Amino acid sequence: MDSRNISSDDIQDDEVEIPLENACGQINIYFREDGEFAVSSNLERMDQDVSNTTGMLLHMINSGHLAEYFVKSLKLWAEGEMEKESFAKEIIKEWKKIFYEINGNELNTLTGNNELAIDPSDVFGLKRTE
Repeated sequence: MDSRNISSDDIQDDEVEIPLENACGQINIYFREDGEFAVSSNLERMDQDVSNTTGMLLHMINSGHLAEYFVKSLKLWAEGEMEKESFAKEIIKEWKKIFYEINGNELNTLTGNNELAIDPSDVFGLKRTE
């Protein structure tokens, strides 16, 4: 996969607005269906507080501590639309599959179980569709 930086000038004005009042920065992930992706960073300030917060957020993304926020984002995107809910469920199933392909044996050895903390059926209330 290719990761490259995109300037804020490359981002169209009609895209989703920043959903956080007084945000001091943003990191966007753009991707195509072939797996090609790009990451753009736009930090409004360059002080120690922003450095500390950005580093902490990157760590939390890397370690999986923001998983519930990504799931919530998908849920909000899909809410009330069956086609989107089914698609979001497939995304989470793929996430779970890839996670266990990479970490499954190690996690099973350590914990004795093989369940991801987030079951897409629970998140989207889709037990009725399985």
